[in-house]
Amino acid sequence: MIHVENFHRLDCGHLVGFVDIVIPKWCLSIKGVAVFDKNGGRWVKMPQKRHQEGDGETNYADAMAWTDKAVETRFRDAVLRALEAGGHIPPKADAPKPNRKTPGRMTYRGGQYRPDDFQGVQPGDDIPY
Repeated sequence: MIHVENFHRLDCGHLVGFVDIVIPKWCLSIKGVAVFDKNGGRWVKMPQKRHQEGDGETNYADAMAWTDKAVETRFRDAVLRALEAGGHIPPKADAPKPNRKTPGRMTYRGGQYRPDDFQGVQPGDDIPY
């Protein structure tokens, strides 16, 4: 069973906030798990470390990651259920997601901006930083 502690709501873009997760069975506490919500899709991101490149650009790297996608999915679902049960986020509607593109979105590809030809970033997508 997973417990949530210290939920800090931000509502900044798709970032809902940060939460500390406790897994008593493992005697483990994970601080600063990010919670996201975009177009009805919800996911969590493990803590990250901030670092600066030689050119001064700030980047982030995962401090920890799952090696098994199925375990990652079960963890995500358990965290989201715990957040819902604690009243930190509203229960997710079980309505199916619409299968359409967001109108007017553009992506920079091949040296020019072009209309998106994808559904957008979804939970579990590999996002380059």
